[in-house]
Amino acid sequence: ITISFIFKDNSLGFIEKSEALASWLRVDDLKARKLVLPSHPNSYYLAKPNNSIELDDGINIAKGEIEFICLNPFRVESSQTVTTGNTVNYKGTAKTDPILDISVTSNTNNIKVSVSNEMYNNYINLVGNFLVGDNIKVDLKESKVYLNDALDMSIWGLDSKTHKICRGYNRYTISNATLKIKYNKQYL
Repeated sequence: ITISFIFKDNSLGFIEKSEALASWLRVDDLKARKLVLPSHPNSYYLAKPNNSIELDDGINIAKGEIEFICLNPFRVESSQTVTTGNTVNYKGTAKTDPILDISVTSNTNNIKVSVSNEMYNNYINLVGNFLVGDNIKVDLKESKVYLNDALDMSIWGLDSKTHKICRGYNRYTISNATLKIKYNKQYL
């Protein structure tokens, strides 16, 4: 993404403002930043500057171009969507990774979360000694599973398969627990 910009300022703080921009664009820490474009104020790209910025300085006007590399080619909605039912009607145009928040409702040693959508028809099998009130978080973006907020990959069943939420209807079923599905919509 290439962005052209113009700074107009008649105040004495003009140099400080241009230095603040340069500091924000500094990439020596190699971290991507959220790039919010005016056309989509409620979403962002994960991006970092690709080139050095050359300012055409005047007394009170500076202009230039900044090129950003997007680490994820999709635009991500800033707010997370939470669904408490077993069906997600996803309106994004790019697939997204959900976080499954599972609350155990009966003592069991197996919890199976099945999903079906236009691309996937599989399940996640969680194996362990689960008690009423236990909370399990399956983060499919980070490929991590937490039991009561502690990372515990040992409960991930070997027959489990990951999935993504796809455009349209995504149907979930679960045994011995209730399910909240969290995700950020993504767009091409």
